[in-house]
Amino acid sequence: MRIRNRYLLPVLSTTLMVGCATVAPQPVPPEERADTVRMQAPVEPTPASEATAAILAAELAGRRGDTGLAARYTLKAAQITGDVGLAQRATQLAFSAQDEALAREASNLWLQLAPADHEALSLALRARVAEGKATVDDLEQWLVGAEDVDLAEQQLAGMLGLASPDADQALALLRQLEARRPTAALAYAHGVLALRYQEVDAALEALSRAEERGWDARACDELRLRAYLAQQKTEAARAVAKRLRAEMREDRQGALAVGQYLLDSQVWDMARDQFAFVARMWPKDPAARMALGLLEAQQGNLKAAQQNFEALWELGVRKDEAAWQLGRLAGLQKDWAGAELWFGRVTEGTRLLESRLATAQVMAEQGRILEARSLLTGLRAEHPEHAVRVWRAEAELLQKNQQFDDALRVLESGIADTQSIDLYYLRALINETRGDLDAARRDLNHIIEGNPDNAQALNALGYLLADHGLELEKARGLIERALELRPDDPAIRDSLGWVLYRVGEPERARVELSAAYAQFPDAEIAAHLGEVLWVLGEKDAARELVRKALLEAPTNGKLLQIWQRINQP
Repeated sequence: MRIRNRYLLPVLSTTLMVGCATVAPQPVPPEERADTVRMQAPVEPTPASEATAAILAAELAGRRGDTGLAARYTLKAAQITGDVGLAQRATQLAFSAQDEALAREASNLWLQLAPADHEALSLALRARVAEGKATVDDLEQWLVGAEDVDLAEQQLAGMLGLASPDADQALALLRQLEARRPTAALAYAHGVLALRYQEVDAALEALSRAEERGWDARACDELRLRAYLAQQKTEAARAVAKRLRAEMREDRQGALAVGQYLLDSQVWDMARDQFAFVARMWPKDPAARMALGLLEAQQGNLKAAQQNFEALWELGVRKDEAAWQLGRLAGLQKDWAGAELWFGRVTEGTRLLESRLATAQVMAEQGRILEARSLLTGLRAEHPEHAVRVWRAEAELLQKNQQFDDALRVLESGIADTQSIDLYYLRALINETRGDLDAARRDLNHIIEGNPDNAQALNALGYLLADHGLELEKARGLIERALELRPDDPAIRDSLGWVLYRVGEPERARVELSAAYAQFPDAEIAAHLGEVLWVLGEKDAARELVRKALLEAPTNGKLLQIWQRINQP
């Protein structure tokens, strides 16, 4: 800001003098005006005034959010004044505006004004890389000017990866530089950059070179783990992870970071092994207990999951989350008393509402319907902002217990209270279950009238019509419109397959249903696909598909119906 104030001083001084004047200006007699005008010489702009104007223009452009224009005016001021600070600011603004040509011009001026400034050299190099004009000589010059050459060599991968729009160019530059300077740090940087660009074999070769030249073996293994996972070489990755654990017996944060990476990569069994290691080495680590509990539950190891969440509860850290998870696990094992106990221990936070809703479900499972409804009524009064969720929970609880009339009365009250589309939708589903198709259609049409692009309602109405053999062409149009809105939704693709089958196009139906089932192997989709395969004469395939689906959903009504039909003598 010192630079700007220096150039604004003449302007500010003039402003202050005018503002402080106490004598009113005297009018100029008409006969003197012409002579006065003739005597005034034109004002020639000076470098200082031009620089001041450019700085003011840059300030105004910045306030308007026009970073590119601010960069251009700041560069103009720097060119006029030769001020290093302005050249630096112009360079930073140009990079922020992603104007590569302007960034190169500004960074070159900065480097010209401050040739020993390594930051200026860095940004000038970055600009050349972004334009595809950098050479290996440029890289070497930048390294020579660095205070810490080893660190600079490591940073090259990040610079090239961020600045270069061309992966091949960036890798070629680093290969040439490594050939010229065969250091461990450059080989490691080469591995990092190659892995960024998914050149996995090149990355592994570079890591081998880095380790041969003395680079840290653990750092190389951390990258190798990522490379092997990218190649889906699970056993090789598992061996590296095991080796890393041996190297991390005193580095809890490093071990957790590897576990988090495995978790993010959805390599569930390896992530579980990693967090189990952390829990063994540091039994009181809450992050390891939480991750391990979730992973064990996902794998169906409910007792092991329970032990980890109980350990988390005992630690006194994230107690509400631990109680919520323990309540869920108890519910999965139909330990209703245990579930109610643990849900009741959730006292605050984001899980509080969830735990109260879950407690109502647990009560209903034990036949305590009135008690559950009383709890939900109180919850609605306590949390009016969540009224829709609570109305829905009460209706679903009654629906599950075959109390359809009571469920519809609850939804009528909920709709009067909130006008929620979700409640209209649920009422339509319950009415279809009861066989009141007209009422179901009214609610779905109400939703569509209010929002013609509601893909869920379009699909539901189309499927309802198709499943009951009503207005099939209309049903097809509704479902096709829903699929246009949500092309990746397997439920809608299943509906399209079903309506195609209903209108007599089983071959096309098989294509759509197969795609839906591959994306989401749901029991109802399996029932639809099994029926279509049976009609097409692929009887063995139909039986095998339905048989496998029944193993996952043995009580599904549609699966059981098709199974009985295709197994009749």
